[in-house]
Amino acid sequence: MSRWKSTNTGNWIKRADAYAESVCEAVLNVFDCWFDDTIFDSRFEAAIRSWAQQSRDIAREAADDDERRVATLTDVFRRFDYKPLRTRPMRLQEISNAPQCRATRTSWMLR
Repeated sequence: MSRWKSTNTGNWIKRADAYAESVCEAVLNVFDCWFDDTIFDSRFEAAIRSWAQQSRDIAREAADDDERRVATLTDVFRRFDYKPLRTRPMRLQEISNAPQCRATRTSWMLR
């Protein structure tokens, strides 16, 4: 789990915190995770999610990291004066799409 936390969650947070001139650019920085296996391992992510369905301890750790990711994404929206109303749905969309390494176009930004 420590490897997953440092690589997948750690790099996800680094991408969210990376320099961006707009909220769109900041979110696209996060999207890099699903297209670059050197910063985010989608198969590893799917394996952890599968393991979490079978182990309460792993599920608890994954949920804690999910909260870190949501908090980071919330901070991204706040940094650009957006209301983070759709942060959690966007995060859940990422979880469901990560194993397929694709992102879905959604309208999630509200002022």
